[in-house]
Amino acid sequence: MGESVTRRMADFSANLKFEDLPDHVVQEVKRLLLDTVACGLGGHLLDKGRLALEFAREEGGTPQATVVGRRDKLPASMAAFVNGELMNALDYCALQPPAHVTPYVVPPALTMAEVRHATGKDLIAALAVAHEMSCRVADSLGNLRATPGGLPLKSFGVGCTQFGATAGAARIMGLDAERMAHALGLAGYHAPVASHVKYNHTIHVGMAKYGPSGWAAQAGIVTARLAEKGYRGDATVLDGDYGFWAMNGSPACDWDKLTVGLGENWSFEAIGYKYWPCCGSHQAPLDCFDAILTKHDLKPDDIEKVVVRNEGLVGLPKYNSTDIEDHVEAASSLPYNIAVAAHRVPWGPQWQAPETLAREDIRAFAKRVSHEVYYRSEECRYEDLIVDGRRNLKRRPAQVEVFTRGTSFVHSTDYARWMTNDVPESRASDADLVTKFKACAQGVLTDEMAALAAETILNLENVDDVATLMEMLAGSAL
Repeated sequence: MGESVTRRMADFSANLKFEDLPDHVVQEVKRLLLDTVACGLGGHLLDKGRLALEFAREEGGTPQATVVGRRDKLPASMAAFVNGELMNALDYCALQPPAHVTPYVVPPALTMAEVRHATGKDLIAALAVAHEMSCRVADSLGNLRATPGGLPLKSFGVGCTQFGATAGAARIMGLDAERMAHALGLAGYHAPVASHVKYNHTIHVGMAKYGPSGWAAQAGIVTARLAEKGYRGDATVLDGDYGFWAMNGSPACDWDKLTVGLGENWSFEAIGYKYWPCCGSHQAPLDCFDAILTKHDLKPDDIEKVVVRNEGLVGLPKYNSTDIEDHVEAASSLPYNIAVAAHRVPWGPQWQAPETLAREDIRAFAKRVSHEVYYRSEECRYEDLIVDGRRNLKRRPAQVEVFTRGTSFVHSTDYARWMTNDVPESRASDADLVTKFKACAQGVLTDEMAALAAETILNLENVDDVATLMEMLAGSAL
């Protein structure tokens, strides 16, 4: 292993400057921020976001920072907590190694940028650090779904995001490499346990999902602030036989993925943006189903049954459940989301709104949906990950067959819309992400304010004070 990994990553986190970033990294950071804030604005419709905001308001404290979509301010750590819960509420946020990163690492950096009146360039650099730290630690621990059929490993989680949540906030605060190392040491001990696989195998999992986004976001600020004051951490937390990889229950650590090419090759760019507001595994099936509905002008009563064929992961009971108790379970249920699409519920947060969850016609239709494993899934997985040596899947093949009117219609795809950012066949354009932002902002920001906020985020390097952006994102609701 050689030199201290923790110290090397602390030096990177403390000293990276905006001017060090390639143009493509700057652009992708802005796109991630746009997409993540969109998810936060849409999260106000759901209990995960609503309850977090209620709790934080009851806690009180010095008003310092903005909750997106609301005008009142909260203490910095509590604002980060609420924004983390809001941004993860819909499960609409981008996928990166290990699975989700943005709702864990965006809120601490965004909150501290507002509190410290940082520039847009400072925020971009901090978010680049935050995402890269999380994704490199994740990559070093293995791939959540590298097993045959894409089934989860025995132990995996999102604890790696705690390093990014801390480093991003600490970068805004200007911590030097020494204090950054102690901040990262604290992050390793504050990180949530590896709960993602338990989530995969649990139907009624609760609102913390695969790992507590609000808690990690809040801890990112607390950890960075403690280190700023001189609170010492384990500055060897990523090193050696008993480092974070062992603490996380991982079978091994790929040390090269932590530091080789650091600041030159960017791990966080293995991104999958979500078009549909639900699990990543459901994106390609919904593309296929939507294509059939549109081509043949099918109504729900026309459809006798729907057979979805894609990866083996979706065969787990969690992803086929029709016993849905809350919006978290709705996001993971393939039958539910096919049913919502069949009933043409407006695209966006409304898919998980309480009134949609309560619809008996949608729940009845969900029982007509079944899943089978698609042979193309394993073929493409092997080619992408083993033959081509990719860090993420290029293709997410699916086939959907709809039985109706005494016949059936079939549609297949190898690419899920928006889900492979480095492939032209599926890349979301900036305009696509702005459209998603505006859809999520409906009822929270005015149309004019949503357009202005989106434009400001995509030109973030020109912002002199991030507090002005947060004023736009506060909206008019109390």
